[in-house]
Amino acid sequence: MGLQGILTHFGNNPIFGYITSSAIGGILGGLALLGLQTLLKQGVAYQYKKKLKQFNHEYDEKLRSLNYHYDKKLASFNAEIIKEAEKGKEDFQRKIHDFTLYSKKRHEIYPELFKGIGKLFYDIKYIDAKAFLSEEMVESKRELVMYFEDLNILPNEKFKRQIEKYYDEYEKDFNFRKLCLQLNNALRNNLTVELAKEFGRLEDYHGGNILYLSDEVSEKSGGFIKGLGYLISPTILAPYLSEEVDLDLLKKDMDDALEDLKQVMKRELSVGDYSMSDSL
Repeated sequence: MGLQGILTHFGNNPIFGYITSSAIGGILGGLALLGLQTLLKQGVAYQYKKKLKQFNHEYDEKLRSLNYHYDKKLASFNAEIIKEAEKGKEDFQRKIHDFTLYSKKRHEIYPELFKGIGKLFYDIKYIDAKAFLSEEMVESKRELVMYFEDLNILPNEKFKRQIEKYYDEYEKDFNFRKLCLQLNNALRNNLTVELAKEFGRLEDYHGGNILYLSDEVSEKSGGFIKGLGYLISPTILAPYLSEEVDLDLLKKDMDDALEDLKQVMKRELSVGDYSMSDSL
């Protein structure tokens, strides 16, 4: 049987026709399914790409917005920092300026205060020697005036009148001992008055500059000045004291106190003592 015969045989065979129809139907169905799957995949891919593009766009917009607000906040924050830094700088410079003036003022006050205290204490301790007039010194008014000039004593008008009075009396009674006693008392009283004036100036200087003194220097110098006041006029203050004061012991204690005050002042001037209570 040739090819044509075989084909004719199978073509006329109903079973072969069914098989052939089924095979063709399966092939067409598979192709249709494949096409559908391809379309679905392409659709999903398209939607995915579309959604991804939209998401990226929204993300970029949000990121730009976030960056904008961040940059704005950062710029504002930096501006505040700069503003506060400038305020802090100005405040610091002001404090440095005030501190410099304060320190300079203290370096002026301490030496002057100590000088005044030391000089007054020295004059008080040696007032007896300075006020003593020997017989040779009072033999004549000329000798007495020369002595006053040597000690840099400038008698006031009242003191001058007293001297004239005492010499006039001496020319009448020739009581030389009385003249020496009168002139010694008058000189001592005059020197005491001058010490009292110097004490008043020292008190004013101490009180007027107390804001520049440390607590320690203020306490030590104030106490020392009170002691000087007692040494100048012990008879005036004695009734107000609870017990008698030994002047020699007081002078010795004040010698030690003066040295202590000097060391405290030197320490503060060299390293500074600018606590909150003392500072600006």
